[in-house]
Amino acid sequence: GLPEAAALTTALVCADDLLALAVVRALAGQAVSVPRHVSVVGCGDQPAARQAHPPLTSLRLPTERLAASAVDRVLAHLCGEPRGPRALMAKLVIRASTGPASTRD
Repeated sequence: GLPEAAALTTALVCADDLLALAVVRALAGQAVSVPRHVSVVGCGDQPAARQAHPPLTSLRLPTERLAASAVDRVLAHLCGEPRGPRALMAKLVIRASTGPASTRD
């Protein structure tokens, strides 16, 4: 069977694609299949995500808008004009590292 923690986990969302790819390798080393046993998602949609085996599902972030917003917020803060929360849209790029939890055994 699966290691106990993997048997209880159906998905992992990682802070970036490189971490997610390392997680996929570590799971494979423990005989945990992605996505059969555990789905894995990264962030950043790096080229390595597309080339991985299995190809990694990733959250594509609007990096230029994130950077511009961060600079705007820092400058506003320095001028004593703090800004409230701001939402930026990201896109989930679905690839083969995710699947329905119901298929786990």
